[in-house]
Amino acid sequence: MLEYSLLQRIALGDEGAQRSLEVGVDKLRQSVRLHLQNLFNVRYGSVTALPEYGLPDFNDLDLNSGYMQAVKDMRKAIKRALELYEPRLDQTRVSFTQNEDDPTDLRFEIVARLVVPGSPVRVKFETMMGNDGLFKVQS
Repeated sequence: MLEYSLLQRIALGDEGAQRSLEVGVDKLRQSVRLHLQNLFNVRYGSVTALPEYGLPDFNDLDLNSGYMQAVKDMRKAIKRALELYEPRLDQTRVSFTQNEDDPTDLRFEIVARLVVPGSPVRVKFETMMGNDGLFKVQS
C-alpha cells in the first residue's frame, strides 16, 4: 500500500479518508513532486510546529565566500530537507546542474529511489529556482 500525504488526503475528501490507498507509481511520483515543490518554497521558521521545515532563505547566503560555496550550501540544504521531510525517497543524491549560457540559473538534479513496497523505483527530479526566488520541480 502506498500513501498520499496528509494534505492530499484532505483535498481528496472521502476518497482520501483512508490512510492507505492503492496508488500507482506514477501518482506516487507526482505526489512526491508536488510535495518537493511545496517543501522547497517554504522558508525556515514559517511552520511553527516544524521551525526547520523547508529551506533557508537563499538571499541570506554569503556570496563573499564565493558562488560555488553558495551553490554547495544550497545543495546541502536541499538534501537535508529531503532526508528529513520526504520519507518516500531514499538513497537520495542532489547535484548542481550548471548552465554555461546563464551562470545565474540555479538548477539541481535529484536522483533517488522511490520507496515502493516490493520493488523500489529510481526517480529523477529537476528543481529550478526562478528569478522570483521560487522553486519549480519537474520529473
